[in-house]
Amino acid sequence: MKKIMGKTKDSRENIAIRLVRFMQLAFLGESFRKKDLENEFGVGDRTIQRDLKALRAHGFEFETKNGITHATALGGAF
Repeated sequence: MKKIMGKTKDSRENIAIRLVRFMQLAFLGESFRKKDLENEFGVGDRTIQRDLKALRAHGFEFETKNGITHATALGGAF
């Protein structure tokens, strides 16, 4: 597998797929359980947290209450 900046191409593609999924949830204003996404993508909590942090920097908002995260896209997103 070809490495790009220390990560495999598959790894970078997986990150992109997760981020697109989170953006989709935000644009649709949907809620989700982080554990469900961890299982869907085969990643841990820290990876999900890192992905959400990256998107927050671009105008997305994720608020968790009682284990359910609500996603929204605010102004300035990409």
